[in-house]
Amino acid sequence: MATQILEHAQPRLAALRRRYDATAGRLRTSIDAARPTTGWRVLTSVVYSGVIAVVIVGAAVLLLGVKPSNPEVTNVNAVEVGDCVSVADGTANRAGCEGGGMTFSVAEKVAAKTACSLPSYARVESDGATLCVVPNLTLGSCYQVRPDQAATTDIRPIACPTALGGGAANVVRVTERASGGPLNCRGSAALNYPAPQRVSYCITPAS
Repeated sequence: MATQILEHAQPRLAALRRRYDATAGRLRTSIDAARPTTGWRVLTSVVYSGVIAVVIVGAAVLLLGVKPSNPEVTNVNAVEVGDCVSVADGTANRAGCEGGGMTFSVAEKVAAKTACSLPSYARVESDGATLCVVPNLTLGSCYQVRPDQAATTDIRPIACPTALGGGAANVVRVTERASGGPLNCRGSAALNYPAPQRVSYCITPAS
């Protein structure tokens, strides 16, 4: 009797086994599709590495004070050595060398993407040429400058603080100015520019 029951049950058991195998196969396929592959992990690693690199570069900018982008001159053909330019919002325009406002004298005019002869010259870029400029500073005046001491056009006239350590940060005062020869600044820093006309400044911290 038991043998007969088993014989009658075999086809049904076989069908159940096939249904089980089919269901298990579909389940394994779904799990494999959901599991991250090696390629995904590598891609994820690359993406995170790129983000980390950007963060590190950002930290370098904050810590080392990388110079800002050089401003562009609107009409480089209208500017020659000895002329003056003003810089605002990343754009340089020809300006008078006398009068109010911050201006820069053009010490050199070189080919586009060419370095200036001195690292103390700030750069003004254009498609046709590069202007190498020096600041026109006024004796007794104060200016807010970049803390990294890089040559830049990012210089802003500012009211001198009434006491050392007061007011805005990174402010310097022009204590001496001379034309012709370099100054021997005692207790202060010297800025000596040989062109377009030799001029020297002594500056000291004012904040």
